[in-house]
Amino acid sequence: MGATQPLPDETPSLVPPARVPPVTAGAIPPSGGAGGRSFSLRRFRILAVVLMVCGAGSIAIIPWAITQRPPTLLVALLFVATGLLRRRRAFRSPTFDFLTGEIYYWSIAGGVVGELVAQLALHIDPGAPTSWFWLVLGAGGIGGACGIGIGILCSLAVTGLLGGWKIWRTSASAA
Repeated sequence: MGATQPLPDETPSLVPPARVPPVTAGAIPPSGGAGGRSFSLRRFRILAVVLMVCGAGSIAIIPWAITQRPPTLLVALLFVATGLLRRRRAFRSPTFDFLTGEIYYWSIAGGVVGELVAQLALHIDPGAPTSWFWLVLGAGGIGGACGIGIGILCSLAVTGLLGGWKIWRTSASAA
């Protein structure tokens, strides 16, 4: 916090003028009415619609992705659902942080476990090496990559649908 008025023993030139940080330039409505962009609730509505369309689109892509490698991606999706179920009360919080990092942790762990299950129980790739080293390495690589893909789709769905809904709801109450 910078001082706006000089102290009695200071000259006025030593006090820096108050200014808006450059990050917020254009985002805050101008107070004097001269210059700057106009503040419009329509922009928030457009942002909310775009977020909700992206979230719905990611949910539409998930079934197609599961058909590409079913055991691995289904287990990753179940792990993500478990992680989201554990945090279901946070969805209603006004300080909800969208927990995308947690979604990625759960999806990568689920992808690795799903690939291990697929290789050990279902033998989806009979030509794969059977030593433990290659099994763990393959599960970490293939399962982790599948988990990252599911994590991207799930975080986009959560961020898009919940974020779009919250923006739509708050912009409607501000109008």
